Amino acid sequence: MTWTVEGYVGLGPIKLGADRAGVRAALSEEPKSFTRTAAASASGDEEYESAGVFVYYDDSDRVDFVESYATAGESVPRFGVVSLNGRDMREVLADLDGAGLTPDDDDGASRIFFEAGFAVFSSGYVVESTSVFVKGYYDD
Repeated sequence: MTWTVEGYVGLGPIKLGADRAGVRAALSEEPKSFTRTAAASASGDEEYESAGVFVYYDDSDRVDFVESYATAGESVPRFGVVSLNGRDMREVLADLDGAGLTPDDDDGASRIFFEAGFAVFSSGYVVESTSVFVKGYYDD
């Protein structure tokens, strides 16, 4: 399954700003609830194992961050990049650079593209996850 990365909009069928019922309907799967960070919504965030995604909610119980850890090949057609997860991070960054994108924030593991509204993560050389987020998500 290839999902389109649409910065500040969504990832595949999951749209930023959607409520839980909308996400569940889009994925046709019962999620597992979890809390990864202190910033988690009061009702918890959700993992959809079959889809390979974590969905994070804000205090209004609306999607504010989606992280795909599947290696199905997320694509960013707006920038001509065919796949992200499962590829060598250096190749992905070279492809994105060729499309005119350089990370606005790079801590060595996460590369965040604020202008484009998405991020890629790698703890080694292979991209392990792709994320989209709402505007202002990373504001302090």
